[in-house]
Amino acid sequence: MRGTMHMTTREGITEAPIVLVTGHSLGGAVANLLAAHLNGCKTNKPFSFKPHCPTRGIENVYAYTFASPTVVAESKKIDFENIFNIMNSCGNHVHPGSFIAGLNLLFSEVMGCCDVVTWIPGLLLPDVPIWPFVTGPWVRNGQEAYVDMLQNPPLGLNLSDILLEAICNAPDIQAILAGPIISALLNAVGEEHKMGTYYDWMLNLPGDWNKTPDEITWDDVLNWPPNSNP
Repeated sequence: MRGTMHMTTREGITEAPIVLVTGHSLGGAVANLLAAHLNGCKTNKPFSFKPHCPTRGIENVYAYTFASPTVVAESKKIDFENIFNIMNSCGNHVHPGSFIAGLNLLFSEVMGCCDVVTWIPGLLLPDVPIWPFVTGPWVRNGQEAYVDMLQNPPLGLNLSDILLEAICNAPDIQAILAGPIISALLNAVGEEHKMGTYYDWMLNLPGDWNKTPDEITWDDVLNWPPNSNP
């Protein structure tokens, strides 16, 4: 993307600047929400209380997030065409409807092949009101690409087995409930979530498609790797 940043004078900004927002992990979550706010601040809705930037429109904002957690209730999500979210994941997993089922899905199908951070808190929040005017599950604003960057298989862990082992070995109920779950989550946040994993994948993307960086499109991201779409 190429854009011109215009200087601020005493008369104010003469022309709306091009704004590029990006981030990884928590920074990606902030970037997603900031871009949604910038998109909406021209018309008051849905992310702003006043039009404090009336000269800027969606065409002036570009957002690219990497490894972002889910940040907004699905009922409030907006499919902005200028916000692009890239997650290291072997697929898009739909919330099964309850906290325990979501947790089990996290252990059995997500860990190992997916960046676990990108599914939190989304897979842990059922589709019921969890706060005034907020309903789960949580998602991200904009467009999403699930890219299996490392192509590892899922660990196939079973939540029942994890808890059974904890009951046999943990010293108290707190350790039983929190210890093994938190430990497994921390162990799963390894290579799949590292900024270097995303950086290396992005660095190799043009070569994978035999293109220059300027020629890469969103479709190339969605259809990676090339040999998976003959």
